[in-house]
Amino acid sequence: MISHIREYDRPGFYLFSGPVKSNKSETLIELVNNYKGSKKNLDDWLLVVKHPKDDKDSRHRISSFKRTSIDAIECKYADEIANEIKDETKFVVISGIHLYDKNIVSLCDSLKENGRIIIASGINLKFNGTNYGSIGELMAIADDCKIMPAICNYDSCNKNAYRTQRIIENNKERFEPRCIIHHNPEGRPDFKSFLIGQEPSLESILGPMFSGKTNLYSSKYKQFKHINKEQVISFKWKRDNRYSNKMVISHDEYNIPSTEIKEADEILNYLDGNEKIKIVMIDEAQFIPSGIGKVIRKLLYKGYKVVITGLGKTFQKEPFGDIPKILPLSTEIIYKRASCIECGLPAEESQRLIRKNGIIQPASFDDKIVVVGGKDLYKAVCRLHHEIKGAPPNRYSGRFNKIKI
Repeated sequence: MISHIREYDRPGFYLFSGPVKSNKSETLIELVNNYKGSKKNLDDWLLVVKHPKDDKDSRHRISSFKRTSIDAIECKYADEIANEIKDETKFVVISGIHLYDKNIVSLCDSLKENGRIIIASGINLKFNGTNYGSIGELMAIADDCKIMPAICNYDSCNKNAYRTQRIIENNKERFEPRCIIHHNPEGRPDFKSFLIGQEPSLESILGPMFSGKTNLYSSKYKQFKHINKEQVISFKWKRDNRYSNKMVISHDEYNIPSTEIKEADEILNYLDGNEKIKIVMIDEAQFIPSGIGKVIRKLLYKGYKVVITGLGKTFQKEPFGDIPKILPLSTEIIYKRASCIECGLPAEESQRLIRKNGIIQPASFDDKIVVVGGKDLYKAVCRLHHEIKGAPPNRYSGRFNKIKI
């Protein structure tokens, strides 16, 4: 894991997320302390902020359970963070990013577009298992997100914990990390009865078009099949028929036999009659309507291992479908990159193309979002070469100068 801010060599948004006591704050503190330990004073390049509700007992400081801490400016709203950005600010460290208003998403996007590096930490889920603030949207636009597990302390379990449990004793409230098996969100009084005898997990594979998501998906499918071919099934959206109706096929023609579905609940209906299946794979999850996020949450509490691929963002650079609802449930997120067709740099965006008056050109912001296609309709590009005609301005457009790291 990266241990120094200067190792982040490209502008972008990098996120550490997980439950309580997962060393998120300790990670930020280490990054800042290693940076400040240099002989050259670079403090003018660095802004460290925290939300006032993030560890309320440590005012104007980011503190960890290991009792280390660093100074931080307290900002309650995203606009307050924006006001602290100076022309020379290159690195922005944010603790408690899950507690900010929804403008934090636009702020992070604008900062990285103007050459800044944002490094943040935030809790993935509330104690009831639902998203914490805008954390899902932040994960969808992030350049990388490390899901950091804590240790489940339920009855000496000691497994990786990806959830937060609220405990009330003697009218006092506290929060403890729990593995998915021992997490008991509200409305599940007999949570143990839902499990099928394995440790559940969710691996989310994200990236733009042509980034190799399906190749990795195919590799994992083959590994699972080699262990026990009856335990794994792949699902795909019925309208995604780019290369085949019955197969998930990558742009490089890797193929996986898959079951077509129109809506998310069809997955649960299929599994009810197939008790041997323990691993569920879902290709292009952003396309599937009718609550794929809720279905995946149910699968995890039933004990399934789940693997998905998805586009984190639409061609408009906005979070895609239910992806923001899925990502905070993840035990691991893998961000894939293509090569920009224009310059060869890592590509984070999918450029939608249209043909107008015989000329191929970038799509307009108001064009249809879901259009299934391959290289005839899309190309992978870096953020510098990404174009969206008629896109509304970001809330923070023109607010920050462009800089080079």
